[in-house]
Amino acid sequence: MDPTRDEAPDAEAPPAPAETAEHTENTPLLTQEGAQREAALRTWLRDAKQAEEQREGGGRWDNVEWKGIPATRWLLGIGYMAAMAVCGIVLVALGSSLEDLAENCGTTSVEVGTVFVARGAGAMFGSASSAKVYKMYSGTSVMCSGLFFLAVVLTYMPFLTSTLVLHLCFGALGVCTAMLDTGCQIMTRKLHGREAGPWLGANTVAFGVAGAIVPLISYLTGSLFAQYAILAVFSAANGVLIYITPQPLPHQIPPPAVKKTTAGGKPEKQTYEIEMVLSVMVFWLVGGKVTSTAYFTEFVEETDLIPYDDATLLICVLWTAITLGRVAGIQDMRFLDLSKLYNHLLIFLVGGIIGMGMIALFPSLPLALWVGVGLYGFFNGPTVGYIYDLNNRATVPSELGMSIVMLGLNCGASLVPYGTSLLWEYTGAYSLIYIIMFSHIVPIPLMYVAKYIFENKQIKKDDPPVADSGISKQKTSTRKAVV
Repeated sequence: MDPTRDEAPDAEAPPAPAETAEHTENTPLLTQEGAQREAALRTWLRDAKQAEEQREGGGRWDNVEWKGIPATRWLLGIGYMAAMAVCGIVLVALGSSLEDLAENCGTTSVEVGTVFVARGAGAMFGSASSAKVYKMYSGTSVMCSGLFFLAVVLTYMPFLTSTLVLHLCFGALGVCTAMLDTGCQIMTRKLHGREAGPWLGANTVAFGVAGAIVPLISYLTGSLFAQYAILAVFSAANGVLIYITPQPLPHQIPPPAVKKTTAGGKPEKQTYEIEMVLSVMVFWLVGGKVTSTAYFTEFVEETDLIPYDDATLLICVLWTAITLGRVAGIQDMRFLDLSKLYNHLLIFLVGGIIGMGMIALFPSLPLALWVGVGLYGFFNGPTVGYIYDLNNRATVPSELGMSIVMLGLNCGASLVPYGTSLLWEYTGAYSLIYIIMFSHIVPIPLMYVAKYIFENKQIKKDDPPVADSGISKQKTSTRKAVV
C-alpha cells in the first residue's frame, strides 16, 4: 500500500466551510483568553503608534522636562497663573482706583457703589455660562479672547466720564473675569490632574502678587492712565503666551485625583453638593478681601487713624501680606493629607478673625490698624487656595462643578462690597471691620458641612448595599440546595 495515496486526500482536499469555521473556533490561539490578549496587544500597539506619531509631529519642547514636569505643562501652568494674576489686577485695580474713577465721573466711591452690582451681574452671567462656553469652544481660544478684551477695556477705563459707561464697563469686566477665573481652574485641573493642588494654590499666589503690585504701581506712577496702560499690556502679553504654547501630549498629563464612579457598568450621575458648599465659602472670603481693598482708603479718610497719604501704602501692606500667606500656603499644601487640610484651613480662618478683632478692640490705635490689616491679609491669603485644593481632592473635575465654585467667588466679589456700602451709610465706617471679620466666621461651619458630605459619599461608595448582598447570598444558598 502506497502511504502517499492514503494521505493525499487529507492533505489536498480543502475542508468544508462549516468544518473550517468549527476548526477556527476551537483553535487554541483564539480561545476567549487568547482573544483578550490579542485585543490588548493591538490596543497597546495602536496607542504606541499614536504616541509616536504625536512625538514626531510635536514641537521641540515636547521632550523637555524640568523636575519631572514637561516644558509645555510648565509654560501653560505659568500662563494660567498669569491669567489669574490678570483677574487679580482687574479686581484690585477697580477697587483701589474706584475713588479716582468716581472723581472723573463727578461722584464719590461710596455713592457709586452700585458699580459692584453691575460687576456682580456680569460675573453671575459669566460664571453661569462659562461651563457651556468651555465645552463648546477650545479653552485656549476662550481664555486668549478674554485676555485681549480685558486689555482693550483697561486701556479705556481712565478716560471714563460717565457713570452709566462706568457701570457698563464694570459689567463687561465682570463677565470677562468670571470666564477667566473659571477657565484658569478648569484648565489647571485638566493640565495637572491629581498633581493640581499646588498649581491651584500658585494661581491664588499670582492673584495676590497682582494685588500687591497694582497699588504699588499706583503709588509709584501717580497716574491713573499709566497704571491702567501697564496692566493692559500685561494682559495682552499673557494672551499671546497662552496662544503660542503647544498643548502637552496625552501621556504627559497625570490622571485626575477623583474619577467618576460607575454603577452597573454605567457612570453614576454626578452631583455638586460639595461644590455648592465651597461656593458659599469663597463667596465670603473673596467678598471680604475685595471689600477691604475697595473701602480701606475711604475708611482711613473717615476715621483719620493714619494720614490719608498712607492709605495706598496700607492697601500695599494688605496685598503683600496676602501674597506671603499664599506662598506659605503652597508650601504647606505640598505635605498635607486631606484630614490635615481641614485643620490648617481652620487655623487660617481663625487668624483672619483675630486680625480684624484687633482693629475692633482698639479702634483709636493706629498700630492696631497696621498690624490687624497685616494679620488679616496673611491669614486670608491661602484660604481660597486651600478650598481649591479641597475641591480638587474631593470632587470629579468638571466644567459645571468649577463654574459653581467660581460663581460664588464672583458673586461675593460684587455683592459683599455693595452690601458694605449700604451698611456703611447707616452704621458708619467701622461696619467695614465687622463685615470683614464676619467673612471669616461663616466659612468655619461650612467647612465641616463639606467634610461631612465628602465622608458620607465615601462610605456609600465603599460599602455595597446590604439588601443586594442579602439577595445574592440567598440566591447562592438556593443554588447549593438544588445541587
